Amino acid sequence: MRFDDSNWQDATIQTHSAWGNNPTDIPREAKWIWTAGDTSDTQVYCRRRLHPVNGDVVSGRVTCDNFAEFFVDGQLETSTDTCSVSYPVSFPDTSLILAFDCRNKDGIAGIRGSFTNGVVTDSSWRCSTSAPEGWNKLG
Repeated sequence: MRFDDSNWQDATIQTHSAWGNNPTDIPREAKWIWTAGDTSDTQVYCRRRLHPVNGDVVSGRVTCDNFAEFFVDGQLETSTDTCSVSYPVSFPDTSLILAFDCRNKDGIAGIRGSFTNGVVTDSSWRCSTSAPEGWNKLG
């Protein structure tokens, strides 16, 4: 049985000018995302399903304000501890789920990433403030 994220909300685009396009090695097409509502001292879980193809390795860069873990098909790829730099990731293009577990300490919050398969953080990601078992993988 696959994890059902249909009751999760679409990601909310964060437009705080404090971030701008930083870090600059993530293209502008990638938006800062979070859940709707208060961002201070919250933890969110965001995921996106992929359409697998056969071919190359996908690479990308991710960041979060403040602390995050980034998963591909349930496997931890990297951890982040600042939003002022991006962190490199790579994974097979046969992967099915990209997922962030991000915790904000205070103030504004956001997750941002861009990948060579064309996926960027935007409102197509699904987000929640709670994470049942299996949330970061297909099923």
